Amino acid sequence: MRNELRVVYGTFFSVPNEGKRGVVNASRMIAQGLLAGIPDLVWLIDETVVFFELKAKNGSTSAKQKLIHENLRAEGYEVHIVKTFTEFEKIVCLRINKQTL
Repeated sequence: MRNELRVVYGTFFSVPNEGKRGVVNASRMIAQGLLAGIPDLVWLIDETVVFFELKAKNGSTSAKQKLIHENLRAEGYEVHIVKTFTEFEKIVCLRINKQTL
């Protein structure tokens, strides 16, 4: 992500949900609130929350991710699955300009 987006337009932060972990580390993170399926990136802007699931070009969402995304959307949140920076940048620029997606 480009730093100018992070600084100027709301607050972006990542959720450390990816990767393989040892049993001890995974248990510790679950105890701290880790929830499988939560999107990778969160954007707080204009009193709203926008979620981004970042995938490789050939990547797909897991069953847990699909369920979480469905629940977030049902609560009225925006959830986007993006596979390229260009796709991500387009969504961000549209949102900054207050255009609907």
